[in-house]
Amino acid sequence: MPEMLQGFIAGLSYLGNGDYWFGFFFALALAVPVSLIPGISATLVMAITIPFIVVSVSDPVVGLAMLAVLTGVDNTLDSIPAILLGMPGGATQVTFLEGNQLAHRGKAAHTLGAVYAV
Repeated sequence: MPEMLQGFIAGLSYLGNGDYWFGFFFALALAVPVSLIPGISATLVMAITIPFIVVSVSDPVVGLAMLAVLTGVDNTLDSIPAILLGMPGGATQVTFLEGNQLAHRGKAAHTLGAVYAV
């Protein structure tokens, strides 16, 4: 079997691993409420959680998956407080400039749709 196919099959074995799914959903449950707080960026969340992940997670792949979930969820949800509340986070200043003005005009749904369509 080619090496790439062996690596792919080895990666699929994590889908049946309970530790992987626990880490995934734990990171998801942590990232969703934290991402909706204005001013907290993915960098801050990762800086706080990396020591806990290093100490408590035995498999490095599970730790990397947790960090990926934290970053992805935060980068996705940090546009919501920037547009609706007018409080931008780390990477949402440009979204805030136009999005908050459109939200004041009653077009917040269109703005959020444009943010998540890109």
